[in-house]
Amino acid sequence: MSTSSHLSRQDAAWAAVPRDVRAEVRKWFGANSAGDTRAPELWLKGANLLMPKLSALARRGQPRLRHCTYKQFNATGTMELKSLFDHYGSDKGFDTHALHHAYAHIIERLGGRHAPLRVLEVGLGSRNQAVVSAMAQHNAPPGASVRSFRDFLPNAMVFGADVDEGALFNETRLRTAQVDQLERSSLDALYATFGSERFDLIIDDGLHAPGANLNMLHFALDGHLRPGGWVVIEDIAWTATHLWAVVDRLLHATEDGIETCLFLGRKTGQGVYYMVRTSEAAAVEASRGTRKRPG
Repeated sequence: MSTSSHLSRQDAAWAAVPRDVRAEVRKWFGANSAGDTRAPELWLKGANLLMPKLSALARRGQPRLRHCTYKQFNATGTMELKSLFDHYGSDKGFDTHALHHAYAHIIERLGGRHAPLRVLEVGLGSRNQAVVSAMAQHNAPPGASVRSFRDFLPNAMVFGADVDEGALFNETRLRTAQVDQLERSSLDALYATFGSERFDLIIDDGLHAPGANLNMLHFALDGHLRPGGWVVIEDIAWTATHLWAVVDRLLHATEDGIETCLFLGRKTGQGVYYMVRTSEAAAVEASRGTRKRPG
């Protein structure tokens, strides 16, 4: 194919992009040069360079994003939790994900399965094909994983949320509500709906998009997660791990005493999850007004 025909096809494809979308891409990734509007392909090239280069900067020096695998976690109840995931039809117990290892470990560190925990999971597994995050490839009804956590944790309250109101239900020790995780006000309203009490574990298994993930992370760390609590961002695309290297560096620069880990499933490039544990000591210092601030 000649260069001219390639460019004409590229121009035609770009012309099909809505004008407001093109303006937004140019705002963030355009060149501050006179001929910028004549080369929109450079905007996309710049966008594709941004996160990998920021990631490379974040990886210079210490600390670096720590990787951990399912082999490092073998807490009590790991296989029982997998059995519950499998029973209800949750993909968390699939070999690709191996999340029963991660969550059994987290629950053990939160005081064990008999502790009176508060667990929130956003993303119930909608079957509505009009919803972007629908899980049509699975036959289980919505709520497979929250039901698994409810059964595994006999003294816990489990809360679930989804953008699809048709996926909502309520059962013993299990409440659900509608939420749009792209809107912070919706997340704050959800917190009020569920009693305005901090959670011990917050799981983002919803839209699986970077903006939604970051909104959930901010929500968790802005006082909605108890000291020593955990937040887990599920199903990160391998190509998006550059973003999480930057996020990890920023968190370690601004949050005292946190633990972070990029949890990897059994297959390289699949089953990638970002896990954060907040610091109990840092929260005590902050409440006393003695916490150190970045210089």
